[in-house]
Amino acid sequence: MNFSVIAHELWQSWRASLRRPGFVLLAGLTLALGVGFATPLLAVVLALGAPLPLPQPDRAVAVELLFNGYGGAVNRSEYKLLSDFHDVYRSVGVSAFPQQANVSAGLAPQLASLRRVNRKYLLALQPRLLFGRYFSPDEDRPNGARAVILSHRYWQRRLAGQRDVIGKSIDIDGVQTPIVGVLARALPVMAGKPPALVLPLRLYPGSPYAHSLIAVARLAPGISYQHARVETTARMVAWAKRVDPHGRYRITTLVLPLQQAMLYGIGQIEVMALIVAGLLVLLTLSNLVNLITLRTQQAKYHLSVRAALGASAFRLLIPAIAESLLIVLVGAATAALVSMALHPALVSLLEASNIHLGFNAPTLGAGAMQWIIAALLGLLTVTLALLMSLRRLRRGASAQQTLQSTHGTMDPGASRLSRGFVIVQSVLATGLVGLALTIGIASHDAVAQYRGYDGHDVYAFQLLPPHALYPQHADLLQLSRNVLATLRAIHGVRAAGIASLPWFGFSEMDGIRRLGGRFDQVDMYPVDGGYLRSLRIPMLVGRAFTRAEIQSDAPVAMVNRAFVERYLKGNAVGQDLTIQGGGSSTQALRIVGVLHDTDNYSPHGKPLMFLPYSDPAAVRTFRSGMHFVLRLQPGVGLDARELKARLRAVAPELAVADLRAFDQNAPEFQKLESMIAHLTAWAGALALTIAALGLYAVMRTAVSARTREFGIRAAIGAAPHELLALVLLAGLRWIGAGLLIGTGLALLLTRSERALVLGTNWLNLHALLLTWLVLIATGFLAALAPALRAARTPPTVSLNESAG
Repeated sequence: MNFSVIAHELWQSWRASLRRPGFVLLAGLTLALGVGFATPLLAVVLALGAPLPLPQPDRAVAVELLFNGYGGAVNRSEYKLLSDFHDVYRSVGVSAFPQQANVSAGLAPQLASLRRVNRKYLLALQPRLLFGRYFSPDEDRPNGARAVILSHRYWQRRLAGQRDVIGKSIDIDGVQTPIVGVLARALPVMAGKPPALVLPLRLYPGSPYAHSLIAVARLAPGISYQHARVETTARMVAWAKRVDPHGRYRITTLVLPLQQAMLYGIGQIEVMALIVAGLLVLLTLSNLVNLITLRTQQAKYHLSVRAALGASAFRLLIPAIAESLLIVLVGAATAALVSMALHPALVSLLEASNIHLGFNAPTLGAGAMQWIIAALLGLLTVTLALLMSLRRLRRGASAQQTLQSTHGTMDPGASRLSRGFVIVQSVLATGLVGLALTIGIASHDAVAQYRGYDGHDVYAFQLLPPHALYPQHADLLQLSRNVLATLRAIHGVRAAGIASLPWFGFSEMDGIRRLGGRFDQVDMYPVDGGYLRSLRIPMLVGRAFTRAEIQSDAPVAMVNRAFVERYLKGNAVGQDLTIQGGGSSTQALRIVGVLHDTDNYSPHGKPLMFLPYSDPAAVRTFRSGMHFVLRLQPGVGLDARELKARLRAVAPELAVADLRAFDQNAPEFQKLESMIAHLTAWAGALALTIAALGLYAVMRTAVSARTREFGIRAAIGAAPHELLALVLLAGLRWIGAGLLIGTGLALLLTRSERALVLGTNWLNLHALLLTWLVLIATGFLAALAPALRAARTPPTVSLNESAG
């Protein structure tokens, strides 16, 4: 067969398909839905596994020191020691933990994330710069020249991608800071999202960052991870024996590839994404195999006639191949568009769960990547479907079938195969829907349960007062009082309060002991009475702080019920505690009230101590942010513009950040659960849609093949509702068989996800019952249209020998 014959057959097949595009559109829609959702999942997994955008990324490592199994960060002395291991590391650098700053680049101030790193951090990682240079030795010294390096994203969004920014200055916390560089990609960092700004660390003995640093290094030539870990541990142990002769601390060292350290703890997320993507692709594959098989049965008589007239087997397969190419073209293109539309939402979900992908953002966001993955997945899926249907195609094209073929009939083997694929689709859909409903119910229950506070009609925001503008304790207190007075003057505000830490985040850790009692660690939370009133946290015993106690820095505290149960006996009110902060400083406090437990840190109440926010130790934490809440009267909305305008009159140099309804916040432990719930909900909805399309196609073809049978049944007295019930019950039997097997798959998937979702019960009877109802309802709706067509079959059709 020459090329012109093949081209002619392809063209004729394409023309026929385009004149009646129903099959191509249905198969293309199936491919677009399954592959379109799987593509961004695979793109994220591939991006997470892609090498960091650094020279020799496998030589960049994170170095963590563990004391008695805890820790990970290093202090200044330990860093200096690591820097001397020249035979192990070519260069060792450190960064502080993430911070924020008020930044004004010719616009209104905004809070921007920043990371302080030393010059050796940049030399160790060697991130590529788009413009400019790294920090100079002078800029990294205490009191050195000011300098900032911008991330690529910040440069584009806030400075409109200006190419002449080097040498210009931006206002960072009230200080004009020259721009010395722009990164080509986000700076790889641990413990937080990629920073918008990079500032010099300027490490010195009294530095506020000297006690908690993140160390990275570049391995010396020929040094492996294992060798670096062993050598570093041995040398650090020898050093510890000199400074701690009593051996109170057992030192171990972790030397990990930097990428592994940055993505620590999200391996299960990758596995989950692969499982969901794989199940969707399998569901799509089974649907396409079924559709192509049904298409073969519809064309069986035509193929048999052509085979009897002498057409070769390959020539008879060309129409199927041509339609498959159209399906790939339509389906893959639509899948790529679906993928590109879903991708930003998926990345936002991951980032809301503190899984930040900024260092690979250009790769993730590239449209070409979505098109390539969608095209490859689409081509692979359709090719496998075509190969799996090849046996039926060849059989349908056999000349010996001509005399046995009746136009529109369906042979028993193909009918059994189609029913089998419907059951497979039901199994996969049941698994994904069951997983989605189990996690969704657990997530809903976690949100709906009482958290120990009332966040309705409450709004929250934060201010970050820099030291350059508010150097004294009194300055910070005056700012807080001015802001609170401004908030309380707004129409509709019933209460307003302040805390020095975010409600959903990390609290201050301090040593604590009862007078004459044991020493332990407890979380400290500095607040005022208005904060507690705004959140309506119930007072179980005692009272809140008085205004006089706050203004006079009185040595008082409140605790929650979990604190009392763990540390105290009897009536807690009036008991004295001693807290020990940094160094040997101690402070005696008297408990004046006991509050209800809250779940802002964990799903179960943990011991908390509340201090007056004006306490000197608490005021120091204002450097990390002042966190305000205000409760409005029911039905009164917040005018964000008015609020920001009033706050600008009080502190024009500060950015009003994270202004949102309090209910939009979520505890850290619920963010991952929410992300997984959204992801599986999308997958479950798509699985239902694809399974419904598959069942509809099979039922429609089966009804067409049995048209004459339905006519005979109608002629001998079968009522329309009996024909309707006959078809519906057949479809529901197939769905039911899939439900029985799919329930086991759903339980298996849910059990594997239980470690990722707090509070998820892998055997949730409500979720299983709802899964069955949803699948049965979907099967009923998918079979309803073919069943109605069967019920309307006239008795005269039984006289037509050519009818199905």
